[in-house]
Amino acid sequence: MLLHWAEIVCELQKRGWTLTKVAEQESVSKSVVTEVIRGTKVSHPVAYAISSIIDIPTEKLWPGKYLTCPAKYKKLRGNSTRGRLPAKGAAESELRKAS
Repeated sequence: MLLHWAEIVCELQKRGWTLTKVAEQESVSKSVVTEVIRGTKVSHPVAYAISSIIDIPTEKLWPGKYLTCPAKYKKLRGNSTRGRLPAKGAAESELRKAS
């Protein structure tokens, strides 16, 4: 199931999220979020955040670009979907360990 970028945006909107809100949460620009959704840029934090919000694995959204672990990303975030992970390098190493 490969979703078109517009379908990803639609899924975010169904859950009450905008591209701006995702950008603010991950401390990036809205254009970075757009580029990740369209598949023209790679950003693990943004991709995993989108994946956890819409509850579709990154591998199904962008095959071959990201690890298949949004559930592990959710676990690292805890119950909150707000804000970034504690430490960028530490979070990525934790994701690799959990695989």
